[in-house]
Amino acid sequence: QGPLNVGVLLGKPSGGLVDVDLDCPEAIRLAGELLPPTESVFGRPGKPGSHRLYRADVSSCGTVKAFKAPDGGVLVEYRSTGGQTIFPGSVHVEGESIEWEIDGDAQTFDFSYNVFGAVVQYPDTEGAIHDFREFADLAHEHNALVVVATDLLALTLLTPPGEWGADVVVGNSQRFGVPVGFGGPHAAFFATRDEYKRQIPGRIVGVSKDTQGLPALRLALQTREQHIRREKATSNICTAQVLLAIMAGMYAVYHGPSGLRAIAQRVFDLTTTLADGLRKLGHEVIDTPFFDTLKVKVGNRQEILDACAGDRFNPRHYPDGSLGISLDEAVSEDDLRDLLKAFGGELGEPVVGTFDAPHARTSEYLTHPVFSRFHSEHELLRYMSR
Repeated sequence: QGPLNVGVLLGKPSGGLVDVDLDCPEAIRLAGELLPPTESVFGRPGKPGSHRLYRADVSSCGTVKAFKAPDGGVLVEYRSTGGQTIFPGSVHVEGESIEWEIDGDAQTFDFSYNVFGAVVQYPDTEGAIHDFREFADLAHEHNALVVVATDLLALTLLTPPGEWGADVVVGNSQRFGVPVGFGGPHAAFFATRDEYKRQIPGRIVGVSKDTQGLPALRLALQTREQHIRREKATSNICTAQVLLAIMAGMYAVYHGPSGLRAIAQRVFDLTTTLADGLRKLGHEVIDTPFFDTLKVKVGNRQEILDACAGDRFNPRHYPDGSLGISLDEAVSEDDLRDLLKAFGGELGEPVVGTFDAPHARTSEYLTHPVFSRFHSEHELLRYMSR
């Protein structure tokens, strides 16, 4: 059920699960291949790319990561993306002889210089949530695709990218019941517009009817895929990924839309309570909307780091001296109390987190009946054994 419904959660009609290191690179490839034939970034046989110019405006609101091909376009990436998005993408595009350049800002970037796509993160690596509607509209005016790397749990509360103009949405399904496991492995997800479904890697699972007229799943659409004969298939990578995809799917089945939203709201409330406590202590917290991650500017940095180490907290270190804190569903109030104590304060009254327009989600998700029926361990086990 995961591949069938992840697109709905993201606001895109066609979705599926892929290897975690391939989500952003595959989105980059899709953006490049959807250019007109004479402008293809990836140089299809018999369809040479055109030489193109590149320029980006610069402001104080961040930077843009740009990919420039010698024979074709530029892909810009909002620099506030995480390393797990940037590194696999860089390896992929460098393999395609595409240079990396850093320049510009997502809010003021000039798309008139033959940009073929943009990658943004929502929420970004510092926890901030931006409104990319105007950015997406501007990209589309210049025939560029918008790729969004996002967080499934956050999207139970946030407006899905598909509703504000994203063409491709990618990310990691680890938030749905899979342990962090020192970085992986985790199954990624990939969703796009219906008109791009033939460019999706692999094969698409569709809903059909069996000989008795009952709903049945089948590999409905053949897309780009490498076929390996059964006797030659010695790798267990695909097996490992699909097991993690099943775990994420069953997590969604067990909790359902209301359960997932409750989990996300609890994380959001704890993060909001933490931000409120840090501000009362005089620390500077990001002033943009956030979900589960905060960037905090502190004065007595080393003292705080020593206290955090004593309680086995490991904040993120930013080059400007700020500290990053991320919470998840495993965090308790006692953890929050100890964390605030490390910053020199005490846990106050709980604060409820809320999103205003345009960030608050209003659309439904996971509307298939299976996500509303099996919310006990016994029911789920019986469903899984059918």
